[in-house]
Amino acid sequence: MRKEFKFLPIIEVFSVITSLFLIIIYLLSFLGFNLENIFGNLGDGVFNHYVLEHGYQFLLGNQPDFWKGNFFFPVPLFTMAFSDNHAGTLPIFAFFRVVGYDSYTAYQLWMIALFAINFLAAYFTLRRLMKYQLVASIVGGLFFTLALPVMAKLGHIQLIPRFFLPFIFFSFFQFLARKNIVYLGYTALFIALQYAIGIYMAIFSVEIIVIMAVAYIAIHRLKVKDFFAQSSRDLKKFSVLTFISLVIIVPLLLPYLQISAEYHGRSWSELLTMMPQLGSWFYSTLSPVYPWLSGIGSGLPMAQEHELFVGFIPILLLLFALIGVYKRTEVPSERGLFALTIFLTVLLVGKIGVFALHFFFYQLPGFSSIRAVTRIVIALLFLLAIVISHFLSNFEGKRRWLLLALLSLLIAGEQFVPAGKVGTYSKEEAKLVVRKVIETVQPILQEGEQFFFIPEKMNYPFYVYQLASMQAALEMGVHTVNGYSGFTPHYYSEDIVSFRGSTPAIARELQKYLNFYNQEGSVKSPIVIIKGSEVIKLMPTQEMVSDQLRPVRQYEYDVQFLQKPQSINEDSYEIKIRLSNPGSEVWHSGERGRFGLKLSYTIENANGVKENKIMLPHDINHGAGEEIILNITPLAKGENKISIDLIQRDTGLFHARQIRFSEMSGKKFSTVLNRF
Repeated sequence: MRKEFKFLPIIEVFSVITSLFLIIIYLLSFLGFNLENIFGNLGDGVFNHYVLEHGYQFLLGNQPDFWKGNFFFPVPLFTMAFSDNHAGTLPIFAFFRVVGYDSYTAYQLWMIALFAINFLAAYFTLRRLMKYQLVASIVGGLFFTLALPVMAKLGHIQLIPRFFLPFIFFSFFQFLARKNIVYLGYTALFIALQYAIGIYMAIFSVEIIVIMAVAYIAIHRLKVKDFFAQSSRDLKKFSVLTFISLVIIVPLLLPYLQISAEYHGRSWSELLTMMPQLGSWFYSTLSPVYPWLSGIGSGLPMAQEHELFVGFIPILLLLFALIGVYKRTEVPSERGLFALTIFLTVLLVGKIGVFALHFFFYQLPGFSSIRAVTRIVIALLFLLAIVISHFLSNFEGKRRWLLLALLSLLIAGEQFVPAGKVGTYSKEEAKLVVRKVIETVQPILQEGEQFFFIPEKMNYPFYVYQLASMQAALEMGVHTVNGYSGFTPHYYSEDIVSFRGSTPAIARELQKYLNFYNQEGSVKSPIVIIKGSEVIKLMPTQEMVSDQLRPVRQYEYDVQFLQKPQSINEDSYEIKIRLSNPGSEVWHSGERGRFGLKLSYTIENANGVKENKIMLPHDINHGAGEEIILNITPLAKGENKISIDLIQRDTGLFHARQIRFSEMSGKKFSTVLNRF
């Protein structure tokens, strides 16, 4: 049974310190005991490093605006809101910089600190607030901090800071159990703080507590009005807490609202590829205990986003708790409620065909910006940690310590990942790429000029050079037209992004981009394009280029299937459609730059989901149509579902408004035709 304690004895302090020591040693087995490596890759890993260093330079006064990075010059938008901003954890990084570490080492220490704080937050909540037994709280805290899904997401280090999640779920449970609105105020406060340290987890926590509330009300057969009987004193406290929450979250939210208004959210078809399927919950490439689980990923789209396996023992303990809920032996305990919340969340975010209950959350403001819904498992880990801690805390009998130790070791063994399994990149290699950009650009660049760097040889993927140029510009104290982030600005074409084509051809694309963002004549100095010894200087003008188009505002289209799927070879098919424009506006091809249209078609079958995008062959006038042949490979035995849509660059997809289904006879094909 659990016992409350009034002070921390020596053994408890020792246990916590030992746990932190083990966490650090475990992480160093990947990073190197001399800190040679960094979690992630030369893409997302470097970007998150840039964001932190930009924030630190802002604190020093070397960057004039926290929300405007020195990349994608001369975009006037809040470019730091193109992705996570790390505002809440910036003080941790800044501390390591202030005490003398270089930017790269401070980044590594920042990572280690995040894991340590995650553990302390989870342990404190389980032990101090929920009064679980010491060992049970440590096991639960370590599970929350280092579980397999966490280690699988280290390439997206922005998901790791989660230390306000335990307080969100605890305070909301207290609100439900006590029906005291003050705890709802604390929930709002902790959500705002979590938003400051990690946007994904904050949004997912809202989704989870909504599900928790529905589950609690249903279990106890309550009515919403049961929560409204509040004292004036509690209402005042709630108002103060809510006000503080708004003070924290509004300044962080406004830049993202600007970006959302400019670029809109993710498409539903894009989200479908990253919604959990049944196999997702048993897929892992990291587990040495169950190596055969790695084969499950062959049937999953975007498999790297589907590593959700939490271990068979936690799953078994979850099933025990759910059985207790079914038999009503777990009501109203927190274990029963949290187990039911996990189960309902799994159902909600799971996908069956093109159907997913998450669609209802997708309609809410902010939720459409969340692309990888599978990442919700990182937030659910604390609820599962509660289930584990509750179970371990309730062992009874003479052998309870033996059982407790044995089960704790089995849980730890399932979660263990050997060195070399987690992706890292070399710190020295990252420095070298940046150094080469600086050595190329600095001798050429004159005072007041900004640059666009093009690599002479593509020894790395294009994004490595884009990010290295961003870091180089930060070190040099200048701006760069280079950039890589969650969004790309208008007219920042694929040729610019991937350095495709000759230098003069890229220069022509850059001229359009620069002119578009120079309508007020704010750019006074030339932009220097540098590719080795090849140098081109561009002076942005205020001249509008011919293909600066207006967005389409009439979101209707018609699709006719002109033939049954035709076999090209053994496993390849094509189908001819007629795409018609029933509106009064011209559809401009995606080749025409901003607001151009592309045709998107998604093939969904037993093999998973594959999305394809093709340019319209040319502009389509209002009232006109065009016959288009689609390659619909790969197909699978049984039903193959095709979803047709149009994408308007920089505004989103057409199908967000309405979906209808029609059957196509012949080969068990069903087609999803969308219109808005």
